[in-house]
Order: sequence, then C-alpha cells, then structure tokens
Amino acid sequence: MPLADEVDVLGIEQLLGYSFVHKGLLIQAFIHPSYNKHGGGCYQELEFLGDAVLDYLITSYLYSVYPNLKPGQLTDLRSVSVNNNTFAVVAKCVKGFHSHMYFVILAVSSDQLLDMSISLADQIL
Repeated sequence: MPLADEVDVLGIEQLLGYSFVHKGLLIQAFIHPSYNKHGGGCYQELEFLGDAVLDYLITSYLYSVYPNLKPGQLTDLRSVSVNNNTFAVVAKCVKGFHSHMYFVILAVSSDQLLDMSISLADQIL
C-alpha cells in the first residue's frame, strides 16, 4: 500500500487550516527517518530548509520589533523561539497534530514522546 494511502492528508490539512498543492511534501514532513519501509524521504531535508527560513524570519522580526536590544539578547530571544521544545508546545496546541507522525520507536508511543518534550519545555519555560 502506498504511504499516501496511509497518511490522513485531509485530516492534517483540516488541523492546519491550509490545503497543500504538493501533498507529497506534506507527507514527507511527517515521516521520521526510522520509518523507512516506504523508501522515500523523511522530514530531515525539509527541517533543514525550514529551520533556515524560520531563523531568518524570526531574526528579521525580532530585529525590527526590538531595535534597541543587543545582538546577544536578540540571539537569546531567537533561540527560545526556534527550537524543538517550542515546536512541541505548538504541536500540542494544535490538537492531535502529533498523532500523524510516522516513526518507529520501541516502547515509546507518539503521545509519550510528545509528553516528554512538553514536560521538558515546561521546565525550561
């Protein structure tokens, strides 16, 4: 069975409130490297590009909103804004978003993994 038949693309689009033109990229964004039975790409390539884009956008925003902050302060704000813990909080806020991930972890469910990330984020924030 093709991976496109296993992934609830419409459900993800409804959660996000956005309809993707290139559904394959949406599917790839939810594929962990450990889930390799489909033979396609995983989220890491998209993550690399996305991290660079988010870094630029957040940096530009912070620089324009807080022109009097020192570079070190801007760097600290950016690092709090663009990191896995912050993204885990966002994933939890979008109800059910994390349940669409496809990965293989023995003895740890996606809910448990998300709870661990949220717990860590709560301790940091």
